[in-house]
Amino acid sequence: MDKFLQKERYQDAANAAFTFLSLHPNHKMATKNLKYYLNLPNVIAKEVVNLEAAPFVQMYVRGVKAYEVENYVEAIAEFESSLESYMEFEENCRSYCEGPFDQGWYPEFTSSVANHFAFCLKCKRGCSLALNNVNGNFQADLLRSHYNYLQFAYYKLGNLKAACAAVASYLLFLPADQTMLHNKDFYSSQPKVKEEYFMPRE
Repeated sequence: MDKFLQKERYQDAANAAFTFLSLHPNHKMATKNLKYYLNLPNVIAKEVVNLEAAPFVQMYVRGVKAYEVENYVEAIAEFESSLESYMEFEENCRSYCEGPFDQGWYPEFTSSVANHFAFCLKCKRGCSLALNNVNGNFQADLLRSHYNYLQFAYYKLGNLKAACAAVASYLLFLPADQTMLHNKDFYSSQPKVKEEYFMPRE
């Protein structure tokens, strides 16, 4: 970060500090540095980014920004790409968990299998924690929120079939979500909507 300051690359310095804070959110010096950088000339706070964010996080953030300015075409493109990338990262993470691991000793066969199963299970649960880190903040609803954004964006563009499929996909995570059930009732009341539209996406 110091080298960026020396070269007056203040935006880069802010990006570097923000990236560090994404992994170490309680680091006081980095927090102080970021606040300082944000007050330097030519630093645009809205353009400060996490340089090491996973591709799906970058797409998701761009999707949210597009959604907020009602650019639904771009929002859909970003959220769909983010979903695809998220699924790929999750599959890779879970596959990695299936690999061998050093138990540090040589137990008998039954214990070995049990230990490996426990390790895999714990590792796979950790995938969710790793994948749902958005710039240092754990967002438990990251995956399902894609479908929430998509259902409304597709509705705004008149694609009711895609909106209904997004609703059905969201409800797989939270079947009793009142807001989404209300959305489902609303879409069901539309003349062109068929019951088979409410099939979760593959």
